[in-house]
Amino acid sequence: MIFELKFRSVSNKAKYAYKSAVQKFLFDNNSLKEEIEEFESDTDLKINKVLREQLIKEKKINLELVKPDGKPDLIFIQKVDISKSFTTDF
Repeated sequence: MIFELKFRSVSNKAKYAYKSAVQKFLFDNNSLKEEIEEFESDTDLKINKVLREQLIKEKKINLELVKPDGKPDLIFIQKVDISKSFTTDF
């Protein structure tokens, strides 16, 4: 697959073009389940029970999903942990 990448910020339900890809970062916090449900409704995607449980339980996880009906065709989901000790000082 060849993709033409265009990056933009969206606040409403996104409209995906033909041959598009989405990168979603999920943050390990108290509202993780709601974030997953909101993402599913935004992309019209249903994540199966096993993958959903892995997203919730695993500390760090990367998923690559292909959506057969397209729009978006490819979905990358990455769960990240927000480090409380992170600083921009070197």
